[in-house]
Amino acid sequence: MSNGNDPWAPEPGDPARPDPGGPPPAFPPPYPQPYPQQAYPQPYPYAAAPPPGGWGPRFDPADPLVSDNWTGWWQRGMSVVRRGWKTLLTLQLIGAVPLALLVVPSTIWSDRSTIALNQNFAQVDPSTGNAPDFGPFIDEVAGGLLLVALAAIVGGILYGVVHLATARAVVSIATGRPVSVGAELRAGLKRLFPLIGWTLLTTPIALVALLLCVLPVFYVGAVFMLLQAVVVFERTNAVSRCFQLFHTDLGAAAGRIATTWGLSLAIGLGLGVVATLITFGFTSPTDATYDGGNLAASLLSGAVQTVASIASGLVVTPLIVLAYTDLRARREPFTTDQLLATAA
Repeated sequence: MSNGNDPWAPEPGDPARPDPGGPPPAFPPPYPQPYPQQAYPQPYPYAAAPPPGGWGPRFDPADPLVSDNWTGWWQRGMSVVRRGWKTLLTLQLIGAVPLALLVVPSTIWSDRSTIALNQNFAQVDPSTGNAPDFGPFIDEVAGGLLLVALAAIVGGILYGVVHLATARAVVSIATGRPVSVGAELRAGLKRLFPLIGWTLLTTPIALVALLLCVLPVFYVGAVFMLLQAVVVFERTNAVSRCFQLFHTDLGAAAGRIATTWGLSLAIGLGLGVVATLITFGFTSPTDATYDGGNLAASLLSGAVQTVASIASGLVVTPLIVLAYTDLRARREPFTTDQLLATAA
């Protein structure tokens, strides 16, 4: 029932719509407050601001293989090198034999082919304009190609076993477990054929990246730096797994891989200068034949390259394994205990 002709006028006695001319409506008394004289009583305090760096470490700071930042990764890697350098060096020295089998014949073959090619151009008379005779150069290349290919296959296989064994040894050293060089080599041998298979599958991807340009080559190379660790510790599609781990945290992955590349480059350039000086000391650009001096230069240069690889494997391999564990912990629940269970 409306009041007069105004449909919106309050009804008499309606507490929700009091009469404008009447007394103010009565409301129930407020609830008693345990904190008197507070404008906005709060039974609980406001949450404090998070401390600098967040509420705490993302991972267990006591985990010897997993770290939340670059500094922790570097410190853990150098700790493995300091505590296990004897074992790591022993493995690298074992790998030096097949590596020398790979490097020395390749160096000799390359030097002999270079001298033959230079002689072909040196025998050309500019006044006649005759083209150089590449027959001796082709004969030199073809003559050593089979030997170099065989040495590369045998040396590469044996060196791959050492790399796999080194990756496993890193985990044992980091966790304080006893390390047996023989046991690690046997375990590495078991994972050799998966490594060969996955490496062959990565080759077409690398070739496509090479055709595309420089940046794709760097990208694919960075992704497949994780291949060795994935093959050792997982039984999965290693190619797709490398891409998954790398893209889990691009910043962390790029920072760690770039650091390992920088170390490898510094070691290679430093010893490369030594190899160049050795070459100039024993040979001359005008050498017409491959003599004893050239052979000595090839052998010493191959030895220097082997030393560079030993130094790189000693320092870089632990960092690569720890980069893998860091990225895996960012992608999924993961601890060192789980890694030990799969590596056993």
